[in-house]
Amino acid sequence: NWVPEWELSHCLPAAYEHWKISRRVAWTMWEMDSVPDGSRLSEKAPFGDWPALINKHTERLIVPCRHNAEVFANCGVTKPITTIPYGLDTELWPYYERPERDIFTVVLFGDLTVRKGPKEAFQAFQTAFRHQDDVRLILKSQHLHFGLGASMPATGDPRVSFINAAWTRAQLVEFLHGADAFIWPSRGEGFGLPPLQAALTGLPVAMTTHTGMAE
Repeated sequence: NWVPEWELSHCLPAAYEHWKISRRVAWTMWEMDSVPDGSRLSEKAPFGDWPALINKHTERLIVPCRHNAEVFANCGVTKPITTIPYGLDTELWPYYERPERDIFTVVLFGDLTVRKGPKEAFQAFQTAFRHQDDVRLILKSQHLHFGLGASMPATGDPRVSFINAAWTRAQLVEFLHGADAFIWPSRGEGFGLPPLQAALTGLPVAMTTHTGMAE
């Protein structure tokens, strides 16, 4: 069997041990101020010791933001670290001149686990528009990930709706073109593409600006 001399590994470092490659460049990210070090290893979260795996099995690490470069270095990665921010094709996320509409629509989309802050988005919406009927909030996730419970949450607010579906890019673009603002209260990101995707279409974005999102 032919084995390539080089590999760009865009995966979790725990997979490096399974594929024996002569020369490997790792490409990954993390969302917090410390990376997995093996102490939290379990059947549910088989992360392993990332610094040890990167140092042993790679020649270089690529991360998408300066925050990640600092975190991996501080946590023990001794291999060279290169920062390459993610980019987006403006033709795939086209700008849209939105008309003035009777209902002001705020949206949030992504894999809305607790870390993404869907509960905080809901609370912020209710605080900002407590007595207004001409606004609505749409939270779009998939796999029933809403960070509010194990299933579709019941908010008691008729202005708030939830979408649980895997969409194509074209569907997401149409979704953003139908919105008037985007909210992104994430607790931490390796980069955070959805607010950039929303901004490219011309949406005003309210977001947190720490970790990878500061990039």
